Amino acid sequence: MTVMMLNGRPKAKGMVTTKEFVTPEMAFEWLSCNENNRNLRQADVCYLRDCILSGAWRVTHQGIAFYEDGTLADGQHRLHAIVEAGVGVWVNVTRGMPVENADAIDRGIPRSNRDHLHFRGVKSDTRRVAACVCMISQYYVER
Repeated sequence: MTVMMLNGRPKAKGMVTTKEFVTPEMAFEWLSCNENNRNLRQADVCYLRDCILSGAWRVTHQGIAFYEDGTLADGQHRLHAIVEAGVGVWVNVTRGMPVENADAIDRGIPRSNRDHLHFRGVKSDTRRVAACVCMISQYYVER
C-alpha cells in the first residue's frame, strides 16, 4: 500500500473536513443541495439562530457535511439558522462523505439538560432540571 504524503503528513483522501467561515449567502446556496434530509424543526433553527445572534455559537466537531455527489448530508438546521441570523459563523465542513455512511449520522444518545449542566459542574437531579426547563419555557411564552 502506498500512502501519498503532503508536507510530511498523509494526504487526505475521501472525506475532508475544514473549518470555514460560512456566510448567509453560502448557507443559502448550500441549502439548494438539500435533497433528502429530515423535516425541518423550526424550534431548532430558532435556537441556533439565537445562539448566533447572542454570541453563544460554538464550533464543535459537528457541522455541515456533503456527500461525494455534493448533496447535503448533515447540517440543514445550522444552515437555516445562519440564513435567518444574517450573520456568518465558523463551522466545520466535511466534503466527500460516502452516501452509505448516512445511517451513522445522529445515531448517538442525545444529551439531556441534566447532562449539559453536569458538564458545567452543576450537580442536580432530573426533577429539578425539568422544573427549570418549565420555568424557562414559561418565560419565553410570556415574552
